[in-house]
Amino acid sequence: MKKFRQFGMLLFLLVGIGISIGAVEQQLSLYGKANIPEDLSTIEAQFTPEGFTKLKTLRAQLEAEKLTKQNQTFTQTTYGYQFFYNPTWWKIETQAADVSNRVTFRLDSSLGDASVTLVVDSSDPQNSSLEQLRETVESEYREKGQFVSKELTTIGAQPAYRFLLTETHFGEKTEYEEWWTINSGYLYHITVRYAPLLESQAYALTLLNTLTFFSPQVPPAVKGITSTSKTSYTPVEIAEIVSPSVVNLIHLKCIKMINKDRSDIYLKPEYDFCATGKGTGMIVTEQGYIATNGHVANVYPEQSLIEQVFHAPAHPFMKDLVRDITYRTSFVSLTDQAVESLLEVTQTNPTALNSLMNATMKLLDGGLLEVKNEVTKYYVQLGREAIKIDPHRVNPDMITSAVTPVSSIIEAELVALDFPNRYSPAAQLRNQDGKGTDVAIFKLKDTGSQRFPAVTLGVSSSLKPGEPLVILGFPSLVEGDSRGNSLIDYTNAARTQSVTQGIVSALKHDNTGRLLIQTDASIERGTSGGPAFNSKTEVVGIVTFGVEGTLGNYNFLRDTADIKSLLDTNQIPVQKNPVFEKWREGLTYFWNGYYTKASNNFRLVKQMYPGHPTVDEYISEAKAAIVQGKDRGLFLGFEKEVLIRVVFYTFLFLISSLLVWKLLMAKKNHIVVSSQIRTEV
Repeated sequence: MKKFRQFGMLLFLLVGIGISIGAVEQQLSLYGKANIPEDLSTIEAQFTPEGFTKLKTLRAQLEAEKLTKQNQTFTQTTYGYQFFYNPTWWKIETQAADVSNRVTFRLDSSLGDASVTLVVDSSDPQNSSLEQLRETVESEYREKGQFVSKELTTIGAQPAYRFLLTETHFGEKTEYEEWWTINSGYLYHITVRYAPLLESQAYALTLLNTLTFFSPQVPPAVKGITSTSKTSYTPVEIAEIVSPSVVNLIHLKCIKMINKDRSDIYLKPEYDFCATGKGTGMIVTEQGYIATNGHVANVYPEQSLIEQVFHAPAHPFMKDLVRDITYRTSFVSLTDQAVESLLEVTQTNPTALNSLMNATMKLLDGGLLEVKNEVTKYYVQLGREAIKIDPHRVNPDMITSAVTPVSSIIEAELVALDFPNRYSPAAQLRNQDGKGTDVAIFKLKDTGSQRFPAVTLGVSSSLKPGEPLVILGFPSLVEGDSRGNSLIDYTNAARTQSVTQGIVSALKHDNTGRLLIQTDASIERGTSGGPAFNSKTEVVGIVTFGVEGTLGNYNFLRDTADIKSLLDTNQIPVQKNPVFEKWREGLTYFWNGYYTKASNNFRLVKQMYPGHPTVDEYISEAKAAIVQGKDRGLFLGFEKEVLIRVVFYTFLFLISSLLVWKLLMAKKNHIVVSSQIRTEV
């Protein structure tokens, strides 16, 4: 009987609440959603306290709904940040949501001209504090002449530095903002640009104020492996990880020498000269952009003249040139034997060769000779097939078919260059070679939907003397060519990179003030443009030139900032690369004996990059190891993690079933007891 009284009291209470709610709803029904006034105090007297509270809640909900319809969130759980934005105002440029470490918001042109770009760097080499970060970036801004001012402020509730900078367009300086902050070990770099049109600045700063940070989503670690992203790798591991990203660059070029002096009796009206050259490059974006040295691009015809023509004494131009210059300076006509003798001297005596070059430069400078590019072709070797060049086709008419076509050798185009013409008459005669770095960017052509394994560009300025370096490249001495001028068999030579090791000897600067890294690692001709890696597999230098002597090696690497600057100038975004990351992670699984997981990664790599040079070998080796029962992640042929999950969920199901059964039995007993009570009553 006591239970029935409790049930009656509960029913009475619910009915009372229902009546009260009904009265409130009746009060609210007097006002439609569209009729709720801005100032609620004007109608407060018409409501009970409960009704007015409900009205205020309804008003807040309506405002939230209105705001939600106009605005959306852009969230990156991987990198721990979120924007709240109006999609009619802002257009987003990024990769798939929650994957890209870069996002750009562009303001609709009807509202003005503004952009907000956020880039996340998850590979801070020094785990920098905000003050260390400020010191580094401020130094770079001042060095580039961009710095105007800075202030310590906050963004997204995080301490941040805001820099006011300038850049020049059409001779005019324009200011823009860059913000830097740190959250959960990630560096956040935000660039805000706006034109003085309409309310562009207000829109940009309003968007910036919606930015919030939270803890990034960290993928769970695999049992048995402390981490799939090691903080340090051995030189052998580094070479295996990065080798698919290091490529061989080939250029085929024909230049034309034109005699402008109609009174000349020895030089013919024009000459053709064709040659090939090789260098090393590295993939820097998954779209197939490749970074290398500027001189590897060989864009200036004077470069071919100096580096190749003057080292080909048998060419008809060289013989005619010696006759012509001798006649101009001494009015002597040389015999064929005298010409051969003088050319022999130029090949053994650098002073003689330099004199011949200077005389030629004066002819070019005076307009009596002209040299220009005729045909230039670039190719990139991505795989392990040997590069075969038919020397008989290296001429203006057939040079486009001189390279034997194979699937792993792809044509490329030069898209950006920062390399002054150090071979011009002005540079050679008057030391007017201009200022600039020695970097270039190529783009692979006709790559389809392939995604390439891009390296991570590190920070060269963070290097310290004594730090180890691993350098990959294709040195000409051992790489080989079709004429047999090599130490090893040409047909097999070009299939793998050469790996050298060294340390950072010193940090120095070139004559323009740019950073150079001196190293004792061996650098040969052909490795120019190749990457130097630290123990984290980050590129921290670009091979540029070297001098070897009895006192040791004096080899130099360019700063990675030079490549980053050229990429940024040409609006080529550098993003975290899934192909490289999955490949590195797969190798880490493989080396630790988790062959099934490694195989899964390798298959993903192959899907994204079918032309990967070594992934098929690793897939086969992983498969063989699984068949032989060597997989540390398997038990009775099943993945241990899967078995653990099956056991866990089976146990959970049994416990849940037992609890449900007990509840049903308790309810059944309760019904039986209740029936007995009614019978007794």
